[in-house]
Amino acid sequence: MVRSEGRRRFALVAAIAAGLSVALALANLSRAAAERTVLQTAPTRQVIVMDPRPSADRARYATAIVDAPFDAALLNRWIAAMPAGTKRAAGFTLLRRLGFHDTAAQIDIIADSLQRGDDAQVLLRLDALLARQVAPRPLMSILSQMERAPRWQSLVVARLNARPAWRSQYLFDAATLDDAAGRRVRLLTVEGLTDRTDRSRAAAFASRESWKRGDVALADAFWRRGAAMDRGLSDDRFPFDWQTGASVDFEGTQVRRGDLLAFSFRWNGHGTEAFASRHVLGPLTRGASLASVDAKPDVLTRIDVRYRCQGGGWRVALRTAGANQATFRVGEPLACAAGEIAIVPADTAGAGAAAELVIEFTMPRARPDTWRP
Repeated sequence: MVRSEGRRRFALVAAIAAGLSVALALANLSRAAAERTVLQTAPTRQVIVMDPRPSADRARYATAIVDAPFDAALLNRWIAAMPAGTKRAAGFTLLRRLGFHDTAAQIDIIADSLQRGDDAQVLLRLDALLARQVAPRPLMSILSQMERAPRWQSLVVARLNARPAWRSQYLFDAATLDDAAGRRVRLLTVEGLTDRTDRSRAAAFASRESWKRGDVALADAFWRRGAAMDRGLSDDRFPFDWQTGASVDFEGTQVRRGDLLAFSFRWNGHGTEAFASRHVLGPLTRGASLASVDAKPDVLTRIDVRYRCQGGGWRVALRTAGANQATFRVGEPLACAAGEIAIVPADTAGAGAAAELVIEFTMPRARPDTWRP
């Protein structure tokens, strides 16, 4: 009986062992088939990132997958959805090890490098992608976010001063100045630029963009930064500078002569478009000077100065005239954050004109220390 029971137990153990062997063999076959399928169909995250086996085995797959059809976007999407942790880090390790050159993978690596503080990786890849002129919008956005971070802001300025190929593309990208935070930090960036011409141009651009967005105070701040530079190096205009008008009724030019601006217009005597105009900060207080014009007496009788709050109705300025000079001042005060001044044809300027008129006059250049009208 005992002997019989022992034989039965032995047979049972043998059967179980045989069954396990078969199961293991089948499992190995199944796993091998799955591995081949994976390498041929590209779900990379299953091969490397989520594979629980030792790193030596994963390295074997990393080598093999380079020669297999691969969908880099699949891995990018998985990384984007994965919270920070070991698996996410493994995903970025895979991206770097396999050396993918697609733009999405590079942008993912840049974002990860930013989080880890890997300066060299960020700059290397940014320069390469921008040099290839791919994905400019997300890359400009990444640079803008770096510029806003105290840790990275000085590095961005240093790269701009090294004159990379993307320098102008970034400094004159209006989207980076869409919000107040971007404009405030650009003020610091402009101050850090070592090239005076570029600094003046960047300040003028940022001043205009700030004005367009109703950020009058920052528009003025950029103007003040620009005025501290040699403005003669650049033809860029700030919103607070005098601007020559444009009309079908006249052709005009503006020339700088030291601290003076000389205007010359060939005018047919018709129309009411402004010969010249500028923006100012408000409020516009009674008696404040708007413009001081030097011209021949016959020209002074043909022009007026008007002023208004931005977008409001025009007011005619008070005139005090001498032999060859006229000063125009605020009559009715206007309480507004921003205003406009325009030198326009007088109401009777063209009356009876039978030929082309020449309107020439000079004015002091607008300067930040005398900005208030």
